[in-house]
Amino acid sequence: MSDQFEQLKLLYQQILSVAQRTKRAIDNSDYDEALSCENYKSQLVSKLMLINKTVSLTGDEISIIDEIKKEILDLEKENLNIITDLRDKTMQELKSLNSQNKIANKYNQVEENIEGTICDYTSD
Repeated sequence: MSDQFEQLKLLYQQILSVAQRTKRAIDNSDYDEALSCENYKSQLVSKLMLINKTVSLTGDEISIIDEIKKEILDLEKENLNIITDLRDKTMQELKSLNSQNKIANKYNQVEENIEGTICDYTSD
């Protein structure tokens, strides 16, 4: 196994580790940490792309890298599904809050319009 392969393997393992940290952060609702992890992962991917251009791997090395890639891909899909579900729930909550806000605003307008009129039944 060459030094280039070991370096490539290490980068893939670091990306996997960061993806796992991202999942833990999402599970703990620590979205700032998740975003920080994703930013760090993009730096690792940039390094990986540079090394990938210069390295030539043997069949065994390719299969080892492919296994790590599959783990990363599975975890990234899981993270993406969780984030997508969270986004959908947030959009539903926002839509509900907007509807409630519209109703409250309309009700407030109606109250303002009846003050001082015959419809104002408040007694002092």
